[in-house]
Amino acid sequence: MDEVKSGWKTSEFWVSMIMTLAQFLLQANLASETPIVDRVLIGVIAALTALGYVASRTFVKVKAKPK
Repeated sequence: MDEVKSGWKTSEFWVSMIMTLAQFLLQANLASETPIVDRVLIGVIAALTALGYVASRTFVKVKAKPK
């Protein structure tokens, strides 16, 4: 694997973006009716999704770095 794609060209980016946006929209929609624990849980899941993307891109970049 010699070539590393730009981040926005990867499927990981788009899946992470869609999941994060969906989770934030879900959190905003449920804000008035849902207990605080559920809202915090949705926010934590959105943050973990974003961190998972960052970790996967970091792994790809480190692995592709010339030795």
